Amino acid sequence: MAKITKEIIIKDALLAKLSNNQLTDLEIEKFISELGSIIEHVEDMNNVDISGLQPTDGWRTNKIEDLRNDESEANHSSYSRIRLNIINNFPMKKGDLLQLKGIFNES
Repeated sequence: MAKITKEIIIKDALLAKLSNNQLTDLEIEKFISELGSIIEHVEDMNNVDISGLQPTDGWRTNKIEDLRNDESEANHSSYSRIRLNIINNFPMKKGDLLQLKGIFNES
């Protein structure tokens, strides 16, 4: 594993214009720890067995003809029951429309 050092952190901070040698020792230690964790994670990913996988595995190969029609599959009876329940329990209504108090001042 590559060792992250104080010098690397200071150089990277200057290159990124994060500081002008104003990083505290606590901030440097935090960066060392965080970057070290990231490098460890990347090295762990390098050990994942990807033999047998092609670079394009997982890509969608559907053609427009393969896609379903855009139709609602909702259970209409359940929808109607929920809708009526909301309307019936709403305090102010006009027919099947919900009525709200006005928000505009009439002057």
